[in-house]
Order: sequence, then structure tokens, then C-alpha cells
Amino acid sequence: MNVTTRTKTARFIAAMIVSSTLATGGAKAEEGIRYAQTREGERPTSTVAVDSACAWPNLTVLRDGTIVAMIHNSLHHGNVPADVECWGTTDNGKTWQKFSTAAPHEPHTNRMNVAAGLANNGDLLLIASGWSHKSHPGQPKIPGKQRILDPWLCRSSDGGRTWTIDKEGMPNRVPDKGNWIVPFGDILADDDGVLHVGIYGATSGPPYDD
Repeated sequence: MNVTTRTKTARFIAAMIVSSTLATGGAKAEEGIRYAQTREGERPTSTVAVDSACAWPNLTVLRDGTIVAMIHNSLHHGNVPADVECWGTTDNGKTWQKFSTAAPHEPHTNRMNVAAGLANNGDLLLIASGWSHKSHPGQPKIPGKQRILDPWLCRSSDGGRTWTIDKEGMPNRVPDKGNWIVPFGDILADDDGVLHVGIYGATSGPPYDD
């Protein structure tokens, strides 16, 4: 995939970050064809929210109605240093602005795998892992991803503008299996207020290039 194709792909993905208030019904532009519609009954207009980024957005609605998106801020699929950024909209997705860098990368690493949601007190939570370009001791250096990073637990009490990062707040292995933990999806509370998050367990297999 060349740079031009990556840029077009990134713009297409970013354009899909639209308001979560869109309904799934639709006005008929043509007979038998249904479209999403706004509260006013009109077809929504897509917007390029974040340019030149793979994004892979994870959306969370804050208690004040602000919609925030956690995104990967690089065009590359993990093969260059990159961060997790927090972007937000206060007008239901019409315009977006960068609030902060929620999980900044360390040298020779990237942060790209995320789960996000709200704590019971309304704080914004982010769990972010990623990849290191440094191989394990004794392994040859091969271009590409080398090993999975430990997940960070990031918390914001001001709607994603500033963050505290606990680098040891999450386990790094699947219990009883030893696979590395990779966070994905939403952080959700059950009826008892216990927070849950989806993960998948991965092994640090042979490195590869995209």
C-alpha cells in the first residue's frame, strides 16, 4: 500500500467518525433504498474529522454530551512510532478538535490498541497497549513489530484534556495462559458498577511488515 492509498484510506476511515445521534431509519431518496437520517429527517453529511491517520476510532459519550474519539495518530499499521490521541466534538460530530495526547509513545514504540469508556464517577478511562520495535534479548533485529507492550491505564477527570497514566495498573498477561493482553472495544459497567473490558490474548510471534 503506497502513501497515496494510505492517505485516501485514512481520510475515508476518519470520515466515518460521525455523530452517534444518527438514527437507523431513513428518508427515501429512491424507492426501496433506506438511508440513515438526522433528527431533522435529513441525510447526514460525512465530515473528515481527523486527516492523515488510520484512526480506528473508539467513541465515548461523556455525561455532558461531548463525544470523544480515541484514535491512532499515524497512517501506518504500527510500524512507526505513534500515539493515542483524544479528539472531541461538542456539536454532535459536525466539527472535531484535538483535546490531548492521551497515551504518548516512548522511544521505538507505538500506542495503538485501545479500549475506552467511563468510570463510575464519570472520569474518562483509556487502556492502551501497542508494539515495540525492539526485539527481545537474543533475538535478531528484523524491521517491523517485535513485541507487544504492557497496557497502560490512563484516566482523565476533565473530559480528555489532561491525563494521568498508570503504567502498572493493568495485568500484562492472560491469567493461566501467559498470552499478552491486548485491549479492545469499550469499558462498560454492569448493574453492580463493576467495570468490564474486552481483551484478546496474543503471543509475540514472528515479526512482520505491512
